[in-house]
Amino acid sequence: MTDTTDSTITERLYNNLEDAQNYLSHQILAGHSVYAALEDSRVVETWTINADLSAGSWDDGSDNGEVTLSLDGNVLTVTSTADGTEYLTITDITSDYLLITMADNAILRLYYNETPAQAYLESLPDNPVTLDITQEMISGQTWYTSDFYQIDFSASDSTLTGTSLTNLEEDDGSSVNSYSIVDGKLVVEDGNPTITLLTSGDNFYTAELSYNNSNETENMTFYTSKAAFEATLYTDLSSTVTEVDASDDSSNS
Repeated sequence: MTDTTDSTITERLYNNLEDAQNYLSHQILAGHSVYAALEDSRVVETWTINADLSAGSWDDGSDNGEVTLSLDGNVLTVTSTADGTEYLTITDITSDYLLITMADNAILRLYYNETPAQAYLESLPDNPVTLDITQEMISGQTWYTSDFYQIDFSASDSTLTGTSLTNLEEDDGSSVNSYSIVDGKLVVEDGNPTITLLTSGDNFYTAELSYNNSNETENMTFYTSKAAFEATLYTDLSSTVTEVDASDDSSNS
């Protein structure tokens, strides 16, 4: 018996990469559901797109909405009443996902199936979500830093006083700076750092410090009590002390 199955493979040849990407992206998105792996919230958001790629909806499990869409080359334009217009640039097409660069340079993976999207999020390091600093958290409080500074937050205004805890005999090392809280981060004025809290523990926070005038960052620990700070300065000597029995001191005669 002769096999008459048509095994013809159609290949499309384009003069430029953008047109080829546009075709592939359209084939992947139009009339399908895709899954955005949101790294900041560790949520898989489902995007359901109509057949001509002109509209769609999204659902993250706790909220949802509708958008209008258009694809021009490798740029997907997304418009909604709540967020206005966003431009998503498709920078790579892999076997599992579209790699997208947002307008603010954030990176988004848009998976073709939900399972690998969830697996990707589960593979990320722990504690990706930063902690919000609030005025109530710091007003009138005193913190101590792992680089030996005492930070006193005013209870009456948005100022803080930083005092060096070293060489106090020569110089009190104090400085007063204004600060603001922006998107849950503490922004200290006059060239000082922006402080982002990463994790919390008993009487301490770990934090990342970034500076506007450079790309450098550094990690620091902020202690919310003096006792917790001082506890880091001393080791437990009990395990290194040998008790001597002084009941018989005849050897000292």
